[in-house]
Amino acid sequence: QGTCEPCKTDQYVTEPDQYSCIGCPLGGSCDGKIVRGKDGQRSTWEAVNEYYRVQSCPIGNILVRAEASPATDQCAACPTGTFTFFASTYFIREGYPDLKTDDPAAAPGLCSECPVGADCPGGSVIIPKRGYWMKNYKGDVTVGTARRRLRSITGKTYVNSSSVAETTVAERTKDDEEFVGGLQEDDAFHFSRRH
Repeated sequence: QGTCEPCKTDQYVTEPDQYSCIGCPLGGSCDGKIVRGKDGQRSTWEAVNEYYRVQSCPIGNILVRAEASPATDQCAACPTGTFTFFASTYFIREGYPDLKTDDPAAAPGLCSECPVGADCPGGSVIIPKRGYWMKNYKGDVTVGTARRRLRSITGKTYVNSSSVAETTVAERTKDDEEFVGGLQEDDAFHFSRRH
């Protein structure tokens, strides 16, 4: 009767009694048993027969999954000059864009181009250039947008705040208070030039 050997830390096994150890997929981090997102990334993986397959990727990433090649499963971050504000899933959710591909080289083409008046370092990050501010696609003011607004007005970065109110208190100018209080609900994501 044979002896069982544990998988190496760069491998995994879905069912030790049925399958052999398999090398970690490109976008995964393995511990000898299961697959998690690489570098702490919040992707989800699911056992499908002997393989772990990527099921969803966090905002700012494109899901790459070729059925014939489980080893290449990954979440590909949108590159510099592009972004996406949507998470990607293998099974399409109604009302969300299809942000998956079976070709890693095609992943950047599914990201949106950076808007005029902004810098996009990749993923889901959009940074308004000096003199611009942004409103998200629902018209909400978020901590990030309020901080970026203050940075674009003052050239300073505020990182120790946990709410919009605290962020705007950091530099209580009439301009900032009008920015937070004057946003109207709309469905368009856009950048506006500060006057």
